[in-house]
Amino acid sequence: MGRVRYCSVRLAMVLVFACGAAAEPVLPTLDGAPDKAALLERIEKAQEDVNRHKGGYVIVGRVVVEQGDDATLVNSQMKILEGGYFADATKDLTRPVGFRMHQYAPYDLALNGMEGDIVDVGEIVMHRLPESELVAVTGEIALEGDEDARQASVRFSISKGPKNTPSNGTEPRPYWPEPVAVVIDSDGVIDMNGFSPVTYYCTVEAPGFVRQGFSVDFKPGEGADIGTVLLERPSRIWLEYIVSDKAPFELEQMEEAVLSGGDRWKATPDIYGWDLEFEQEGSEIFFRYFYAPCYIEDLGEGELEDFADIDEGPTEVRPQDTLVNSGHVYLLNQAHWKRLVLFKVTIEEPD
Repeated sequence: MGRVRYCSVRLAMVLVFACGAAAEPVLPTLDGAPDKAALLERIEKAQEDVNRHKGGYVIVGRVVVEQGDDATLVNSQMKILEGGYFADATKDLTRPVGFRMHQYAPYDLALNGMEGDIVDVGEIVMHRLPESELVAVTGEIALEGDEDARQASVRFSISKGPKNTPSNGTEPRPYWPEPVAVVIDSDGVIDMNGFSPVTYYCTVEAPGFVRQGFSVDFKPGEGADIGTVLLERPSRIWLEYIVSDKAPFELEQMEEAVLSGGDRWKATPDIYGWDLEFEQEGSEIFFRYFYAPCYIEDLGEGELEDFADIDEGPTEVRPQDTLVNSGHVYLLNQAHWKRLVLFKVTIEEPD
């Protein structure tokens, strides 16, 4: 049998041989899906991703969880439909695709040895772990000023595992399982069992303090210790900025914004996500960004008017983890949105 080529029409799919002769459907998972139209839409979207990136493959399958559990809450690189059905684009048929669920054994789908432009991977059966194989998290939470740590909340969300997509990114989820909340005792200590031996994302936050988020690797038979997590009071951040599609910049278009350490900022409200995040750690502020490609240049101390006539774009320095200097002017090249942002940062540390 020749390789299969996919030709899409909205909510319809025709499978043909490479020579053009008609073929019987070759996707058993599609035949068994209760909502074929929804799965066809997912296949169509996956093929569009392959075409857009000029290479890749489409996988189709179904993830099966134990009775009473909801397969749509399995965390993977793609959206999972009712009943566990899915379709997605992969960059290659070499790297695995991860599937994760809280208190379940991790499942990494091996694609080695599979072939075809569209691959039916069949059923992926996931199993709950026995209590003896679940692991614990320990640690301590502290608030700046020795305030009661029980004001804070500590939550864990399971991560995706290995990904294999043409873009190296993953698809946003339309819904999320409730994070696992951990109790903090009167001494700020946490100690809780019941986690899968995989990677989780931990969020620690309290009203009036800077939120912290980080990945935690739970080891089989060992669990994880997050150490002491100290939540700080946020610094105050003033921004003066001008948005333009090209340099130089018009001072009459200057705008202002007031943020706190840990806030995310977008220079215009029309974008998805944000331009920069002002992460606070150890009383210092660092840039993080949402969309790539994105570059930044520290122009030094001064005012916006000192640099408004700049006629060059910034060097290829990415904002990620770049220290923010108070009183400095920066030039942000948000290439994803095809725009430049000239801005000044003034930081006032908390009392």
